[in-house]
Amino acid sequence: MKVYLRELLEDRIQVLEKEIFKNSNIPSEDLSMDEMQDLEAKIFDQKRELVRAKKFYFKLDEIDHATFQ
Repeated sequence: MKVYLRELLEDRIQVLEKEIFKNSNIPSEDLSMDEMQDLEAKIFDQKRELVRAKKFYFKLDEIDHATFQ
């Protein structure tokens, strides 16, 4: 179960990192003010989700480490 969860988290982290990179590199001159604000909100939400996913991923490491001691 932990291995499956770890793989899901790794995949989600990779997808989020790629999406954040892609969205951060959209030329702002191509967007209206509303589109730019929406994009900034989307990037903010993606970064927040990325932090949560990484925290959970590292919690799994702590659990594994504590289990084997």
